[in-house]
Parts: sequence; structure tokens; C-alpha cells
Amino acid sequence: MITSTSSTHEEQNTITETTKTLEQDVKKDDSANQPDSISSPKSQYATDAPKDVSTEKDIFNNEPTGDQVRKHLMNLIDQEIHFIQNICPKLGTHKDHIMKEVEEASEMFAKLTAENCQLKELKDLKKTVTKLKLQIPAKYRTHDVTDQQKDQQYNVDKKGIISNNLQKIMPRLHNKLFHDSSFCKTIQQRYDKLSRELKLCLLCFSVFPENALISRRLMVYWWIGEGFVPQEDDLIVGKTQEDHANGFFKDLMDKEFIEPIISKSYDRNVAICKMHPMIRAAIIMIADKVNFLDFDDYGNPKDFGKFDEIDTPYEIPINYPLGDPREFFDFYDKNYKETKDAIDLVDSHGDPTPFYVYPDNTNQLHGEDQSRIKENDKHKKYYFYRKKKIITRSYKVCLMGSGLSKGISWEKLHLLFNVKDDILEFKPEWFIRMKNVNMVFLGRWQSSAAHHIEVEDFNFKESLENMNHVRFFSLQGVSRISELPNSISKLESLLILDLRACHNLELIPKTIGALKFLTHLDMSECYLLQEMPKEISCLESLQVLKGFVVVESPGRHVCTLHDLINLEYLTKLSMYTHMRKFPQESHLDALQKLDMLRKLTILWSGHESNFDSAKSKVNGQRKRKVQLPSIKLIPKKTWVKGSMRRMNAFNTSTLGSRLEKLDLKCFPSNVTPTWLTPGSLKALKKLYIRAGKFSDLGQYQEVLELDDSPPPPKDTWNVKVLRLKYLDEIKMDWRELQDLFPKITSLEKVKCPRLTLFPCNEHGVWNKKTSSTT
Repeated sequence: MITSTSSTHEEQNTITETTKTLEQDVKKDDSANQPDSISSPKSQYATDAPKDVSTEKDIFNNEPTGDQVRKHLMNLIDQEIHFIQNICPKLGTHKDHIMKEVEEASEMFAKLTAENCQLKELKDLKKTVTKLKLQIPAKYRTHDVTDQQKDQQYNVDKKGIISNNLQKIMPRLHNKLFHDSSFCKTIQQRYDKLSRELKLCLLCFSVFPENALISRRLMVYWWIGEGFVPQEDDLIVGKTQEDHANGFFKDLMDKEFIEPIISKSYDRNVAICKMHPMIRAAIIMIADKVNFLDFDDYGNPKDFGKFDEIDTPYEIPINYPLGDPREFFDFYDKNYKETKDAIDLVDSHGDPTPFYVYPDNTNQLHGEDQSRIKENDKHKKYYFYRKKKIITRSYKVCLMGSGLSKGISWEKLHLLFNVKDDILEFKPEWFIRMKNVNMVFLGRWQSSAAHHIEVEDFNFKESLENMNHVRFFSLQGVSRISELPNSISKLESLLILDLRACHNLELIPKTIGALKFLTHLDMSECYLLQEMPKEISCLESLQVLKGFVVVESPGRHVCTLHDLINLEYLTKLSMYTHMRKFPQESHLDALQKLDMLRKLTILWSGHESNFDSAKSKVNGQRKRKVQLPSIKLIPKKTWVKGSMRRMNAFNTSTLGSRLEKLDLKCFPSNVTPTWLTPGSLKALKKLYIRAGKFSDLGQYQEVLELDDSPPPPKDTWNVKVLRLKYLDEIKMDWRELQDLFPKITSLEKVKCPRLTLFPCNEHGVWNKKTSSTT
């Protein structure tokens, strides 16, 4: 196995090996010095050890002394120098350069050995020799026969990543012992009891790496796009496909196939999950057995891109250290018959195994090849080989870091999923041939924005022409895409278009209106979008619209909130605006006419510090700056108990009588409008407010005393879940909030200094269930 261990890992290995070796030496010395009678080790050390306190402490803890570490470092350096000197004659053109440097290192080592050198000097030399060793091609470094080098090949680095050599000798996933285990059989029995739809949904988790954090949003989109969720005609009245997919997610959690990752700061609906490694291993075996996906011997989706990088068996250790030779080549004996022998890349002496190309159209080898075979026949085993063609059993392909392969049968492909590729490189003609693909996920699946994906040259215009069966198309987090082409209209069957966090995206084409079956359009975090084309209002099946831009003076071809009235199935809407005063009465009127709207998010972009990201750094270069209008905030007014000031005169306007969830970000004023009062949002169950100058949740209500009758009760909220973050102006104590929110069950309070006496935990969270049990 070939590994390229970094100098940092080498140094860490050196320290680890030094400590282990010296601990063993100390233990041996201890046992040799023990008297025949049973006595305390401590008393024995106390008698024989020097009186120096630090030395005595080192011996008690089995810690190596400076002289011991120095001696061990010298041994390691000596071994590595001799190894490099022995390998150099095999290196061809590189040997002169490396030989010169190793001679210099050898002279320095001899000098340090003769003198009473400092420990730091030896460590520096060890680092230099290690770096020199790393210049040797990987296939030669594996043939180091010393015990020290062999040990270094089988290590775990600081991040817990297991070396390729260690993985080689570990039990592989697909082995009879694991398959026949009681645990695996139990998972199989639980799997067999699932419905057909749940089985397919569960097998999708086999794509992700071990211990990966997986977004519920992604899985919901995937299941809808793959057709695992019932079609609209088969759903229960009032229930969407997304609701049904969320139910699948919850069922898999309840059945303990996946584990919820619940935020430490807030107990809300689970948005992230993971799968236990043992369950994942069993699910992968099932997925492999039913041909859901093609896997390698280590349980990872097969990296078909590696086939294009390997032309001879010698290239396998360099390009694909965990690869099996038979995965890439058919091997034949000297009689040109396929051999069943175990194929190793090195023989028992550690030398590379000779391979010869199989003659395709003749039974005879050329004279030169024949003579070579006769020459090697007496000493070494040899094989003929022929490269295999790529065969997929599942017609699903994952990008695993090596890009796309030219050998894939693109016409038969149903799914393309990006697991590991950070830089997308492909040829448009391959996509043109993908006539039957149902799902294309090229973006990032990770929730964190730290995972960045780039595309060098993505010719959309040509690539989308024939992909008219795609139902889910995702470019989430992909940079360098400034606009979608008009050919987006060719995706006639598209249900979900995911453009989230495409930070360079500036233009949505008018032809998007041709996507009559589109149910989800996500343009969140696309901060360079300046306006929406009016044709978005033609998406008659749209249920979820995220990232909608509201402009102050829309042109004739710009989509407005009023245009969205045509979207009769719209249930979830998120939007952002640069406007100073939003929403105005016309906006509220439009929102009230969206009868199916249940969830609404509003971001006032001019007030969020994160919007400096609209400057959009891409590849270290600053993108065109978005001109965000400066907003003059209304000065804070002095509140008088018993009075209520509002910024709007239209007291009957509201965001919608059926609204269940409202999320407000960077609210621009400290004066609360009438549309945000307990009386105007009776159906609201969840209220999230983050950042801005917000100061009034309805605690200041005007009471008119017309006679001696008791005053009417204050309006109260029906909200059950309340989240308040980064609000410096809002002032209230816990008793006041309970009076205003009598039905509250969950609260999150983060950096709101004027909210006092709240019984929240260290994360700023209060839950009614937790509070009642303590």
C-alpha cells in the first residue's frame, strides 16, 4: 500500500513510537530489578532511583528521559538515511538530486553523533530526513523492510483518519462474518418490515460517508425528486408532498434507523440527522445486494472516475491506494487463460510484480515480449492483463473526488450525486447524452458553508437540451455560475430547482416560466440577484419559493408580490428587500390573498451585517459590490405605560389570517407595525425575530377608559414557540412575557440584555416540559 504521509504526521509518529518503545524498555528494566520477595514498585524505585525529584517523577510515570529520546531519535534517523541510500539506485533520473541531499544529511548526522548535541538539533534533522524521504515516489516507499517504516505505514493521524495500509488489513465491509452476525440479521429483519417507499428512502443514506451530518431538507428534496413520495393526486387533502416526505423522515427516526441531531441551543423540529456506523454498514450491504448503488469493498460508492486515471496495474497504488487490481483489469496466465490467482502488486520479496499487456487479436506475443517472459519465467511470476469496461449495476453514479468517467453509459444513467468533488470538471457532451437521468445533484450536500464547490466552465446552454426527465436539479453552493441559460425551460419534468448559496448568480431567465410542474424554487443566499422575472408568477404548481426579491420601484417585467397571487398552491415564502418601509399596504394586501400561505420569512437586507457577503469573495477576488440603500432608522420613542404607538395607520392589514410561522430578520425599526400584533395574527404558532431595532411585542397596548366598567383584557398571542435573538432594544421581564404569551411552550433568548428574570438554561433555552419536571 502506498501512502504519502505528511511531515507533521511523521513527527507525531516519531514521538509516539519513541514513547512506546521507551515505556517498554523501562518496564523491562523494572522487572529485572524487582527482588524475589513481593514489594511495592514505588518503594523499589525510591531505593534505586536518583534523588533528583524530576527524574524520580519521570520513572514513576514511565516517561522517557532526554537521553533516552536522543538515543531513539538517532536510531530512527540512522534507519531512514540507510533506507534512502538503498532506494536511490532504483530512482533513475531522480537519484542524483536525492543522493546529494542524503549525503549532506548523513554528514550532519555523523557530526551530531560525535558531539554532545542538543535534542532540538536531532529533531530538526529528523524532520529534514523525513521530508527527503517523501521525495521518493510512493511505490518505492512501501518496500521499506525495517520494522520502523512498517509500523509507520499503519497509523491513525491526529484527525482520526485511518491510513490506507491500515484499512487494507482491516476486515472489509463485505465479509461473511459481518453478514452472518446477529446484528446484521436484526437490521435486515427491521428493513424487511418497512413499506416499499420507506425502504427506498432508507437506502439513500448509504451514499454518505460515515458519521456524516445529513440535512433533512436534502433528503426531502431527494425523495420527492426520485418519486418515492406519492403524487399529488394520491395525497391526503391538505397535505403536500413535502409534508409526506417529512413524515418519512420522522418514521425513520422513530424506528431508530437514523439519529436526530438536536441543537444544544433550541429544542425544535430536527433538521439534521446522522446514522450510526454499524447501522450504516448493514444498510450498505443491503443496498449493495439489491443493486441500489455500486459500492467498493470498503463500503463507499464506487469511484468510476478512477478508471480514466489508470492504464496499467502499476498505477493503481498511486492513483487509488485502496483499489483492487481485479476491479480494473482481467488477468491471464502465460497460456492466455483467465487466472483466479490472488493478484498482488508486489511479490513476497517486496518487488513490483511484472505485468504484460494481453494481446487482443493474436495468440502470439511479439519477439521482444516473448524474450522478456522467458527471462523472467525462471525468477518471478508474471501476468497478462486487459483493462475492463465500466459496468454499473445500479445506473446511479456518485462523484467521489475523481470527476466523471468517459466510460459511463450516460444514456442509461438515472442519478448523478456529488459526494466529494470540490471542483466540477466535465464535458457538456456527456450531459447531452444523459437523456434518462432523473436526479442531478452537483452542489454540496453538507449544511456548512465551509464546503465550497467550484466549476471551471459549465456550459449550461448545451448541457440541458436533452435532460427532459430531470425532476431534481441542485447546484447548491456552486460558485462561478452567474446566470441560468434559457435552456432551463427544457427540463420539462423538473419539480425541484435548488440554487441555494450560488453566490455569483445574478440572473434568472424569463424561460423559467415554462416549468409548469415546478413545486420548489430555492434561491436563498443568492445575494447578487437584483430582481425576479415576471414569469415566476407562471409557475402554477409552485409550493415553496425561497429568496424572492422585493424591489421598491419594479419595472414592467419584474415580478412583484401582487403577481404571486396567481400561485394558488404557495405555502412557504421567503423574501428579502432593500426597501426602507416594507411591507407597505399594497404588499400586505397581496400577502392576504395568498390563501395557502403558512410560513413566511422576511429579511431586510440593508440591516444585516452578513450582507457584506454581497460583495461576494470568489476565489480570493472581490465580486461586484451590490449597492444597498442606506436606511435612516426611526428614532426610538419613549414609551408610556398604557399607550401604544404604531408606524402604520391601516389597522386592519395583516400578513395573512392563516399564517402559522413568521420569521423576521433585521427588522429596521423600533416601532412595531399593526400587522405584527397579537390581534392580527391569531393563527400564528411560531414567531422568530432576529436582529434589528425591534422593541415591542405588544406589551404596550392602549386602553380606552370610556366609563367605570373594567377595562377589556389585553390581546395575547397564541404563539407556542418564540425565538428572540440579538435584540438590544426590547425590554420585558419573564412575568410580562408569560402574560403576553400564555400558550408558550418553548423559548430561545440569545443576547437580549433587557429581557430579565428569564428561567433559561446556559444556552438561553426554556422549555415548558423541562421546567415542569425539574
